[in-house]
Amino acid sequence: ASGRGGRNLHAARPCRALNKYVGGGGGMDETVFALSTPPGRGGVSVIRLSGPEAGGALCRMTKRSLPPARQAAVCSIYHPVGGSLIDRGMVLWFPSPKSFTGEDVAELHVHGSSAVVRAVIEALGGIEGLRPAQPGEFTRRALLNGKMDLVEAEGLGDLLSAGTEMQRKLALRQMGGHASQLYDAWRTKLVRSLAHVEAFIDFGEDEEIHEEVLSGVIEEARGLARELRSFCDDARCGEIVREGVHIVLAGPPNAGKSSLLNAIAKRPAAITSATPGTTRDVLEVRMDLFGLEVAVSDTAGLRIATGDDIEKEGITRAAEQWSQADVRVLVLDAAAGVEQVREAKDVLLREIQDWISAESLSGREQGLGATGCTMVLLNKSDLLLTTCGETAPLQAMVEELRLWLGDVGVHMVSCVNGQGMEEAMQSLHTAARHRLGGRDLENAVVITRPRHRQHLEGCANALDRFCAVGNAPDVAAEELREAVAHLAAVTGKVHVEQVLDVLFADFCVGK
Repeated sequence: ASGRGGRNLHAARPCRALNKYVGGGGGMDETVFALSTPPGRGGVSVIRLSGPEAGGALCRMTKRSLPPARQAAVCSIYHPVGGSLIDRGMVLWFPSPKSFTGEDVAELHVHGSSAVVRAVIEALGGIEGLRPAQPGEFTRRALLNGKMDLVEAEGLGDLLSAGTEMQRKLALRQMGGHASQLYDAWRTKLVRSLAHVEAFIDFGEDEEIHEEVLSGVIEEARGLARELRSFCDDARCGEIVREGVHIVLAGPPNAGKSSLLNAIAKRPAAITSATPGTTRDVLEVRMDLFGLEVAVSDTAGLRIATGDDIEKEGITRAAEQWSQADVRVLVLDAAAGVEQVREAKDVLLREIQDWISAESLSGREQGLGATGCTMVLLNKSDLLLTTCGETAPLQAMVEELRLWLGDVGVHMVSCVNGQGMEEAMQSLHTAARHRLGGRDLENAVVITRPRHRQHLEGCANALDRFCAVGNAPDVAAEELREAVAHLAAVTGKVHVEQVLDVLFADFCVGK
């Protein structure tokens, strides 16, 4: 893949502010190589080279001149020293600057056996001027050569690790430059405003630049600050899609939470037993729920009377998980009666009270009344008729739940015969989408990382300070410069070496 095809949303330009942060123990004048496909047996493996010696290395490995640019050529691949045949495959040549990294890039497409790949890698390692690439070094070079900015590089990283359809679509839009285009537009607006303020400071009297110019800049700054805060008021939906919706299963002991987790995961992820209190710690399973990544946590049973210190700690952790969850699922024994509802409520309120006070959470943030993101599953419905024989206890349980949680959805399920499970899974997906605020994430620009949010909020705060001291232009200009710097940091137009080190450490070596 060379560049961004025909989808350039802004012109590629070298990221000069980042040129000193090459990392990996080497410089941009070195040629690097790595396996770019997953290791192990496969049909085809791709070894990529990037740097000034890539073309020469390709010629030595094939004993022929360079093929036409961006055209596949079938040829034999030889050891550059001994001349022995390694494999017969296909090669591609991407001369600078029209390549993924912006440098000379070569690719060797060989048969995907570990023996062939190992032989090619060892042969390349014997060529002077070549060294193995560090994790993410190809993408780092693309960033430093202006083939993408930092937000696009993060989008590429998210695409490589995407596990669900929604994550794929969100990452693809970010990698394609849609977020960068918005952030650059805001930055361009601020740079123009800063130029007007600087002109007022330097030439206001001589050139008769009127104060209306300054007041106009202040008004624009107020409007942009409002726009930034509205953009950030997104319930963290982009970050949640990227990280996974956190779903917590809570309820009394032996209500079937672990069995429910196994049914949702479709594998024996948790140990189940008829003995109450089997689950002591939080057990998390990640899965794809109708195209949305979720992390489902099984927790210790909620009960008041226990002399076991380990179980007490498990109950405390269960309550904290409930408080912090994106979606809360209360699991009850459909045949156990209303007392289990009251006990679960009392335990949750008691255990999280100190945590709530420390975090200053509202009732809605506690999840005690956020009905759209809370649901109740009445498990063991297969035992209901034989145990109860009537619906009065069940009705009393539902009424008690509504008094506590409001108009919450209540579903009858059975982990034994699967009754109600399909409907419950659909309701769980609906609750997860509700947590995302019903936004059209597939076609919207959203914040996907805390780093972006921090700088956007920092920009809005700097604009507020600018407006507050706007009548003192010399002081106000500093606040406006800080606002510009925050937006520049999002896309990597200022020194962000620590961000780069963290980002590219998560990449595979060959990307």
